[in-house]
Amino acid sequence: MSKWQEGYVDSNGIRLHYVRTGGDKAPMVLVHGLTDNALTWTRFANVFSVTYDLVMVDARGHGLSDKPESGYSGLDHARDLAGLIQALSLQNPIVVGHSMGSVTISWLLSEFPELAAAAILEDPVWRWPVLVEQNGSGKRAGYEDWRTRLAARKELSKEESVARGWRERPLWSVEDHDADALAKEQVSLQVLDFILTNEQTWAEQVAKFEVPVLLVYGETERGGIVGPDIAAEAKRINALVEPVQVPGVGHSIRRERFDEYVAVVREFLARVRRG
Repeated sequence: MSKWQEGYVDSNGIRLHYVRTGGDKAPMVLVHGLTDNALTWTRFANVFSVTYDLVMVDARGHGLSDKPESGYSGLDHARDLAGLIQALSLQNPIVVGHSMGSVTISWLLSEFPELAAAAILEDPVWRWPVLVEQNGSGKRAGYEDWRTRLAARKELSKEESVARGWRERPLWSVEDHDADALAKEQVSLQVLDFILTNEQTWAEQVAKFEVPVLLVYGETERGGIVGPDIAAEAKRINALVEPVQVPGVGHSIRRERFDEYVAVVREFLARVRRG
C-alpha cells in the first residue's frame, strides 16, 4: 500500500480524488458504496493488485473528493466516473462496485457503453419500483434516520468509531474497520441525497448492458438488497448478467465473506479473460 499512487482529476465539473496501485497491468476501477471511500477497497486491492492496475475513486462528497451541495443521483455519479476513466485514459477497464457504487456502474454501462470491458456488481440498490412507490414515507424516514446516525458517528474519535464498528460488524477485518472509520470522518452528510434521488430504473439499465456483468448478492433475510427474484429478473432481461448468490451474508458481501467473494470474482475474471 505504501507504493500506491494518489491523484486528482477534473470530471463533470468537480475534482475527484483517487488511489491507484499502478503497474503495466490491465486496469480495474473500484467504486465504493454510500458513506464509504476509496480505501474501503484496501483488502480487495491487496489481493488483486498482483494482476490488475486498480484505480479506487472517492465518489463526490466522499473521501478527499469535492463535496458539492447537489448532484448525488446515480446518473451524476456515473458521469463523474466516466470523466475519471477518460481523464486517466483507461482502456477497457473492468469496473467493480458495491451498493451505491453498483448503481453508478449500472448507469455507466447503460449511458457510456464504450468505457468498460466487464463489470462486477456487489448487491446493488435494486428494488421493485412498485414497492418503492408504496413505501415513499419510509424512504424519507430511512434518510432521516441514516442522517442522524451518520452525524453522530462523525462526532466520535477514531478509536470510538472503530470500536463501534467492531460491535456492529464483527465479521469485518481490521483493514475494513480502519478504512470505514476514516470514511465516516471524511464524508459529507449531503451524500445521503442519493437515497432520495435514486430512481428504481435498474431494469432499463440492465437491458442496455453490452458487456459481461457478474451480479453478486447475499440474503435479504440478513440485510441484503437483491434477492433471487430480482437476480433472476436481471438475468431474464439480459443474458450477459450472471447472478451468483453468496449464502450466509447480507449487504457487505466482500467484507463479511471475503474469501468466498474473492473466489467468485476470480472465476468470473478468468472467464472474461478467456472470452
